[in-house]
Amino acid sequence: VIDAYRIEYLHDHQQGAGAAMTTLGYRIGVLASGGGALIIADAAGWAVSYAVMAALMVIGFVTTLISPEPNAPKVIADDQSYAAWLKSAVMDPFADFMTRRNAIAILAFIGLYKYGDALLAVMSNPFYVDMGFSLTEIGLVTKTYGVAMTMAGSFVGGILVMRFGILPTLFWGGIAMAASNLLFALLATLGNNLFAFIAVISVENFANGLGGVAAIAYLSSLCNVAFTATQYALMTSFMAFTRTILASGGGWLADQVDWVTYFIITTFAGAPGLVLLWWLMRHIRTADKPAAPISALAADD
Repeated sequence: VIDAYRIEYLHDHQQGAGAAMTTLGYRIGVLASGGGALIIADAAGWAVSYAVMAALMVIGFVTTLISPEPNAPKVIADDQSYAAWLKSAVMDPFADFMTRRNAIAILAFIGLYKYGDALLAVMSNPFYVDMGFSLTEIGLVTKTYGVAMTMAGSFVGGILVMRFGILPTLFWGGIAMAASNLLFALLATLGNNLFAFIAVISVENFANGLGGVAAIAYLSSLCNVAFTATQYALMTSFMAFTRTILASGGGWLADQVDWVTYFIITTFAGAPGLVLLWWLMRHIRTADKPAAPISALAADD
């Protein structure tokens, strides 16, 4: 719903920055409700920690109450039955998306873009433990410092989307995410080296933040403003579902090869998504424009 509001409320040229701010806000929330809640609980007890977390929710309530309703077209059926509502809220948005040009290729790209990153993520914690890093080191580097680097990458990604457009940023962000996997292969050869661990997490999380913001901006640009919430939910769910299914064999693969080989494979696993993106860039006229839901729709007419 937040993403639907962002897409409908912001102007076309603001979509890249809006995607970055949404990601930054989410990451700040992760830090506050994760490490922040634990710190408060350790200092003052769980009752105080939960009370503070509940108080922070007031920010969302107040923001919702004072925010204006976006001036976006809505599809309201004359028939107010449940079946008609279900059709207009779920079926029509899906049908609308599938009627556009290159819909199948776009869906394939959405499912494959972060495949290499998903294979990396599913085996990252076992890898860290196998390298001999302590749970404290893993927590501080990946869950605290790593989140900060993701936020930095998200900020830069928003700037690049505004400056160069969605698809070029998406392409180079995908290359950066795939290339960062090779650093894990290097870490596997170095072993328990805390400095190398921090450096690898820095690059990987920064690249992930950059590519992630570009992906959010791209999905936003695909949404028909009349069906924003449903179409965005369908696309993000499809991305998460396919990524999870495709990465489910990561554990088996890691058992068959050594860590260096595994991370090299995850690097090349990002290639199909990049090839599809390159093809889309050659066939979509809005490739050199910033996030613009209306422009994206016009290109499909």
